[in-house]
Amino acid sequence: MSKYSVNQTVLREEKYLVEALKEMDYEFEVHPEGAPLNSYYSEQEAKAANIIIRREHLPGGLWRYRLCPPAGP
Repeated sequence: MSKYSVNQTVLREEKYLVEALKEMDYEFEVHPEGAPLNSYYSEQEAKAANIIIRREHLPGGLWRYRLCPPAGP
């Protein structure tokens, strides 16, 4: 039986993630307003992300990041 987990990280500064992805030579898309993610199943809940590494550019999986708005004042 496989074991897997879902990890969630709150990112408040897009520039640090973009810089790290560039350093690692990933091909990715930046969408300030968010863009839909592709799904295997049509009945699956539609999800959007600001920074997307498409499946074909990431062997073995799909990463997606949604930036969180800054916390209060």
